[in-house]
Amino acid sequence: VWPAAPGTGRAADLSTASPGAPPELHAALVAALADLPRLLPGSGYVSAGLPELRAAVARRYTDRGLPTAPEEVVVTGGASQGIGLTLATLVRPGDRVLLEDPSWPLTMDAVRGLGARPVGLPVEDGWDPTALRSLVRRSRAAVAVLLPDAQNPTGRLLHGPARGQLAAALADAGCVTVVDETLADLDLRAELGDPAAVTPPPFGAVGRRGAVVHVGSASKTFWGGLRIGWVRAERSLVARLVAARTAQDFGGPPLEQLATVHLLDQVDAVVRRRRVESAGRCRVLHEALATHLPEWSVPLPEAGLSLWCRLPAPIAGAVAAQSRARGLPLPTGTRFGVDGGHLSRLRLAFAGPADQLEPAVARLAEAWRAALTGAGDQDDVADYRIV
Repeated sequence: VWPAAPGTGRAADLSTASPGAPPELHAALVAALADLPRLLPGSGYVSAGLPELRAAVARRYTDRGLPTAPEEVVVTGGASQGIGLTLATLVRPGDRVLLEDPSWPLTMDAVRGLGARPVGLPVEDGWDPTALRSLVRRSRAAVAVLLPDAQNPTGRLLHGPARGQLAAALADAGCVTVVDETLADLDLRAELGDPAAVTPPPFGAVGRRGAVVHVGSASKTFWGGLRIGWVRAERSLVARLVAARTAQDFGGPPLEQLATVHLLDQVDAVVRRRRVESAGRCRVLHEALATHLPEWSVPLPEAGLSLWCRLPAPIAGAVAAQSRARGLPLPTGTRFGVDGGHLSRLRLAFAGPADQLEPAVARLAEAWRAALTGAGDQDDVADYRIV
């Protein structure tokens, strides 16, 4: 939350797509403290994660339509560590890795950090199975990283026949698919006007066993401060991930893992409330943009916690610079591009309090007008923290 500018109220942080904690979190931590004494005689190091959390995550996948055993789950320090460990295990220097374009910046950074080359699949207008099949064949990518369940930053959701067609195309090519499910609980279609919408099962439920790795997180469903994530994969890969994890640390914090077990016992209620809350904030931000910046094109998302805005001119960097000068930092579309580009795109998060979204847009409108006059420089956001 950013302080008020003259003539405005307090402004929400439009750069951070991560909501505050639900009321269940405090009670879960209290219950975890009561559970903790039974773990204290041990070392506290459990590289694969506490057995009860692995079992709870496995039940969640099973309930969603993908039968899973606890031995097919490894607990990580958030989704970022899970994706990093998985890529480090599967990718070698020089490999090509297929990524959506636009896509999550930290995944792109991880791919490049391994000496691999990202190959972009355009998804702004949705996933095209034919284009993907051709791209995988031409690039010979051995690994693909997808966000089919709330694509970040576009807010699209892969459903219908294309879901199975995409999974089949990747499996036919021998390409392992790493699915980032960080935002998978936030299908907003029913709350935004499509009451018949049904959230699809995990991507691996329509793919071939062993060809899909799922990476999940407690961050968006519960709270980012938990720093709890997981990888669901074949047992042989789980063993390799655990071995790789010990080179980084000896396991996650037991207290937070115990709390996450209690939260997963209440996940359905938390998800229902999250969806209603997020859809309401989405509408507030969308309407504020229509009022203050009617010349922008802002599609309603199907899922997630942000809007992918199309400006009528390729000056998103200048807008971000002007916005930051007004105490409102923003990531530009370029940061989400596999090869740059997206110069007319901004991602705006609606995870903040609803009553602080309109003041933030009012400040953003001032930044837009200043950028149109040519005031200020393009913003360099290459190292800007994006959540």
